Amino acid sequence: MILEINDAKSVFELQDQFSTHYPFLKIDFYAPASLSKKLLPSAEKMSPHQLIKCARNIHNSGRLEVMSWFTVSRLEKEFINKFGLEIKVSKRENGRWVLSPTSCFCSLKEQNDRAFIAASSALPVKKRMRIKEYDCL
Repeated sequence: MILEINDAKSVFELQDQFSTHYPFLKIDFYAPASLSKKLLPSAEKMSPHQLIKCARNIHNSGRLEVMSWFTVSRLEKEFINKFGLEIKVSKRENGRWVLSPTSCFCSLKEQNDRAFIAASSALPVKKRMRIKEYDCL
């Protein structure tokens, strides 16, 4: 998949293009660390309606070829190094979006496939319950 990156693109356009290839993964854009202290109280997620130019310090245009074998860590590094964009990847898990760990060595394809299998499972995943100290007696 090739993502065209330029200041005129909205966050939503890039998210939509990414989710077309990885429907059980999503990317969120964050204000750059150097700008977040000036504009935001902490690094906050960018609105899908904001333009990419608001989310980066490097304003060059170009293409980013996202390979299915990229890890989350690799994808995040590509965005920051080439375009100054800080992103986080989330995966669909138990009906909600959960951040994918950058320490995971699974590829984007593997993570998407696993999330698909989990979502397609006929058996619902039980919610974790806290055990009270007297429940075990």
